[in-house]
Amino acid sequence: MDETADFLSREDEAVHALGLGDSGAAIFQPPSAPAAKEDWGAFDSEPAFQNSPAMSTSTPIPPVSFMSSMSTGGSSPTKQLTNTEDEPEVIKQWREQFNKTIAERDEKSKAKHAEILAAAKTSLERFYADYNATKTKGIGKNRETEKSSIANRDDTSGNVWERAVKQIETASSSSSSNPARLKGLGKTGTADEKPAKVKSLGKVKDTSRMKDVLKSLVKDEKAPGITA
Repeated sequence: MDETADFLSREDEAVHALGLGDSGAAIFQPPSAPAAKEDWGAFDSEPAFQNSPAMSTSTPIPPVSFMSSMSTGGSSPTKQLTNTEDEPEVIKQWREQFNKTIAERDEKSKAKHAEILAAAKTSLERFYADYNATKTKGIGKNRETEKSSIANRDDTSGNVWERAVKQIETASSSSSSNPARLKGLGKTGTADEKPAKVKSLGKVKDTSRMKDVLKSLVKDEKAPGITA
C-alpha cells in the first residue's frame, strides 16, 4: 500500500469521525485533469515570444563591429588615432632637426677627442726627445770632465805646488758644477755624520786663501820641494 492511499484512507476516517460523511470526501477529492483537446491549430500559429513587448522589433540592435569590439576587449582611442592618423609634419621636422643636431654634436665631440689625443701624443714625444737629448748631452759632458780630471791628476809636469793648485781647482770646479749633488750629500748619512759632512763641504768651498798660499809657493823659487 503506497503512502498516498494510506494518507487518503486516514483522512477519510477522520472525516467520518467528524460526521461529515461523503461530503468530506468530496472536499478532499483531487481535481481531475481536463481532457486534452485534439487541437492541432496551435502548431500553425506564430510563436508567443514574437508578440511579447519585451522582444519588440523596435528595440535597437547594436552593430556587429561594436559587439565584436566588446567581445575582443576593444582597442584604446589613442591607438586607433595613431593607426588612422599620420604624425604631423611639424613633429617630423622637429625630430629630423633634433637627430641632425645630435649627430653633428657627436661628430664634433669625436673630432675634439681625437685632437686632444694627438696633441697629448705629440707633447709626450717631444718631452721624451728633449729628455733623451739632455741626458745624452749630460753624459757626454760628464765623460769629458772625467777625462780632463784624470788627465790633470796624472799630469806630473811642473813642481809639486803647481800640481796641488791644479787639484784644488779641479775639485772646486767639479763641486761648483753640481750643486744638487752637494745638497744631497748634506742630507744623507746619520745624525752624527751630517755635521761633519756639512763642515767638510764648507771647507771645500772656502779654498781661496789656500789657493793664494799655493800660488805664492809656485812662484817662490826658494819654496821647499821645487828643486826636488
